[in-house]
Amino acid sequence: MRSVRIDSLKTLGALTIALHHIVSYFPGAALLPAALDAGALAVLGWFADDARFMVQFFLVMGGYLTCQSLVRSSIGDAPGAGFLGRIGRALGDRYIRLAPELWLAVLMVVAIKLALQTLHSPALDLAWVSDFPSASVLLAHATLLQDILAIPAVSAGIWYVAIDLQLFAVLCCISLLGTSSPMRLPLAITALAAISLVWGQDIPGGDVAAPYFFFAYGAGALASMAQQRHRWALGGLAVLSALVIHQAVVDPQVRPFWALGCALLLSLPRGPALSEGLRTLVARASDRSYAFFLGHYAVILLVSALWLHPSVQGLMGHALHRPENSVGWVFCFIMLVLVGSAMLAVPHHWGSQKVRHALRSLAALHPLATFSHRSPRLP
Repeated sequence: MRSVRIDSLKTLGALTIALHHIVSYFPGAALLPAALDAGALAVLGWFADDARFMVQFFLVMGGYLTCQSLVRSSIGDAPGAGFLGRIGRALGDRYIRLAPELWLAVLMVVAIKLALQTLHSPALDLAWVSDFPSASVLLAHATLLQDILAIPAVSAGIWYVAIDLQLFAVLCCISLLGTSSPMRLPLAITALAAISLVWGQDIPGGDVAAPYFFFAYGAGALASMAQQRHRWALGGLAVLSALVIHQAVVDPQVRPFWALGCALLLSLPRGPALSEGLRTLVARASDRSYAFFLGHYAVILLVSALWLHPSVQGLMGHALHRPENSVGWVFCFIMLVLVGSAMLAVPHHWGSQKVRHALRSLAALHPLATFSHRSPRLP
């Protein structure tokens, strides 16, 4: 049964991250501070800085849904396979679940960059636009190794996909090692999440690997079990809550509070049911949120090139030289990014499903393939 709470958080999170990137990347957004009052400027500042912490919601929901999926699936009972074989098959299925949207997002960015190169667009000189990718760079992105190899990302959000796969692998290993006792799995997750919170954040350059983010992912996994009133999982959340409060005194950080708050919200019993129409609307938006999350960067790049085009600058004319008049133009272009990203997410999601179906058909031909096809929905 789908969770309206999860679907709503996925949609809200994707929209918030898109607005964060628009405020950070779109060149017209630089005109806003001079034209806004103190209240609106505070909201703009939040989207430019703190909105990025919504990624913690994605990580928590990833752990929550992965734990649910591992409980339902038969990963620990796959016949004719050892530990590494079962982990490999689970990772293969997860990669097939993650990769198509990423591939299409990268291809869209590459195609737009190629067109902008042909047009000699000044958008390619923006600080946040990486160089045109070589074959080796594209291979690094396809294998999700770009951050580990210190290669600048072609598009926004790719780092999250790589971290999700790593975290999924860690939770799979824990689940296989901890199935013999009802207390072993939540205790192991609690221990690793605590290590991530206390020491994982201090690893230099550690934000390219799973230990840095496992606190949020582990909290989500515990929330999944706690919602079923699993007493060891409830105890694990209590321990993590105490650690977060202690860390706030020793080394104040906002990120753990976002993750813990989301985990505690997801651990609550299901709320009252919504109407069928509203549930369907939220579910459809949620299904396309992953494509929206990965595809909006391409739209920002395209709209930024349109904004910087000499003919558009000439059309807007003197309005850009008067802050109070520029807000309307900037708002129109921001809406163009949002509407364009939402519209693009529909064929992006549809195309990804087709690619995913083809990949699973090919994987099924392998004599050892036993994919469950029950990987969790993406946060």
